[in-house]
Amino acid sequence: MRRKDTIDKSAIRADNITGTVLENISKRKKGSIAGLPTGFTDLDRILSGLHMKNLIVVAGHPGIGTTAFALRIAEYLSIDKNIPVHYFSMELEKEKLIERILSGRANVNLRNVNKGTLDKKGMDALKTTASALTGKPLFFDDTNRLTFFELYSRIEQSIKEHKIHCVIVDYLQAMKTEDKIDLSETDYEKNAKGFKLLALKLNISILLLAHLGFDLIHDNEDYCEPRLADLEKALIIERYADVLMLVNRKNYYGFCPPDNDVAEILIKKNCNGSTGMIKLHFQKEYARYESFG
Repeated sequence: MRRKDTIDKSAIRADNITGTVLENISKRKKGSIAGLPTGFTDLDRILSGLHMKNLIVVAGHPGIGTTAFALRIAEYLSIDKNIPVHYFSMELEKEKLIERILSGRANVNLRNVNKGTLDKKGMDALKTTASALTGKPLFFDDTNRLTFFELYSRIEQSIKEHKIHCVIVDYLQAMKTEDKIDLSETDYEKNAKGFKLLALKLNISILLLAHLGFDLIHDNEDYCEPRLADLEKALIIERYADVLMLVNRKNYYGFCPPDNDVAEILIKKNCNGSTGMIKLHFQKEYARYESFG
C-alpha cells in the first residue's frame, strides 16, 4: 500500500522569514541586548543577555559563589525588571536565599543577620527592603533531590501559572534519577540534553548551576583558576550548553590577600558571540556580586 505524502508544516521558506528578521534588527538600539538582562553590564555586553531557548551553565567550586551569582541575576530580573523567575534550590533553604537578597539590598551585614546580632537600624532596613519585594515575580522551590522529570513538571506548571521567563536550577549534582542518588556520566548527559530541549520547547532561559571537583584544584599560582576538566563526570554538559561560565575568586584558592574582592566570570563557551572574562566586585559581607563602577 502506497503511503500518502505528508506536508511538513514546520518548514518555512527562508524568504518568508527575512521580513520579520529585518524588522527585528531595525528595532535594535545601540547598547541594547537581545536576551534577558543579568544586571552585570560587562556580562550583558558579551552575552547580549540570557537568550530564550538557551541553556546557560554556571560552574564553580563549592562555596566560591555560584549561588550568589545566580541569585543576584534572579533578583535583578524579578525585583528590578519585573521579569518572572523560578529558582529551584536543592541545597539552601528558600528562607536563607531571601535573607541574602534582603541583606544585600539593605546593605546589612549577613553575618549579623545569621548570628541574630542586628541592631534596630539594621532590622528596620531589612523591613523596608522586604516591602519592596511585595508582588514581585520571584518564586522559590527548595525541594531536595528532584529528578529531571519532577523539575520538568514543576517548570511547565510555573509557566502556566506565572508566565516564567527564566528558570534557575541550583544545582546539577544535587539532582537524582528515579532509582539512585549518585549520577553517572550518562545521567548527566540525559539531564543536560533534557534541559536544553526543555528550554527550546518552552521558550525560556535556563540557568543551570554545577559544582566543580575539589581534587583537581591546582596548587600553583599560575593555574589558580577553574577549568572545564574540573567538572569531571559532568563535563558532558558542555556539549549541550549554549553558554558555559566558570566562577573564579583567587582569594578562594589562597593565592591573594583574603580581602581581595575581585571575582572573575570566565566565559568558556558562548554560541551567541565571543568568549572572554569579566570582573565583578564580590561583597563578602553580603554574599553579593556587583559590577565595578
